[in-house]
Amino acid sequence: MKKSSSVNQLGHILYDHKEGKFNEEDVVKHIRDFMKIIPNENQSLVVGEMKQSLETIYHTLHQEMVDIMWSDESTVESKENQNDSFMTVKEVCHECDITKPTFYQWKKRGLKTIKQGGRVYILKSELSRFLKTY
Repeated sequence: MKKSSSVNQLGHILYDHKEGKFNEEDVVKHIRDFMKIIPNENQSLVVGEMKQSLETIYHTLHQEMVDIMWSDESTVESKENQNDSFMTVKEVCHECDITKPTFYQWKKRGLKTIKQGGRVYILKSELSRFLKTY
């Protein structure tokens, strides 16, 4: 099964289309039912593997959503950036070995960011452009 198909199926299981949101009660019910069939001695291993799987799903969904967000743009610049990847503030700080206050100083000095859902993202190409001119 393709990754996008798996993600799509998971979304349909967890998303309540009538309410327009994820149904937390259903998610908890599915998790409890799942944990009942796992022997006690294997539960911690399964939980660890599940955490890794959920992180992978999160990153896949996040990148897909960002890609979709940018795919509707019609400018030449945004079409060039469609294959560009996004970074979080934390990732930029780690990669550039800077603190968050320094990052926000860079932002004031012209580093372009994108705010989505209360989070700030930076295109890798934009970071490269900024570092060349900084």
